[in-house]
Amino acid sequence: MTGAWMKRKGCEISGILLGLHGAMVTEFCEDSEGELLARLRDAVGYEIPIAITLDLHANVTAKMCDLANIIVSYKTYPHMDMRERGGQAGDILQLPRRIRLFS
Repeated sequence: MTGAWMKRKGCEISGILLGLHGAMVTEFCEDSEGELLARLRDAVGYEIPIAITLDLHANVTAKMCDLANIIVSYKTYPHMDMRERGGQAGDILQLPRRIRLFS
């Protein structure tokens, strides 16, 4: 599935928000969240913004930073503010693109 495929099928996605942790482990790669984001980018293209929320001590990689437009970290441990940080990331996603790029 690619961004072009989604357009042909009439899919309307204005943004994607993922609640990640930042320490996912798989047997096949060391940067699981980066791999997830790469596969998502392959599917939707680069025109659709992707926001992610992460644990405050997440293993943030260069790949994750390259592929996510918005990264918001939890501020509490234990994670009592997951909902608020998800809302914050969603609010940023809704800002006009020109503001997101320069804020």
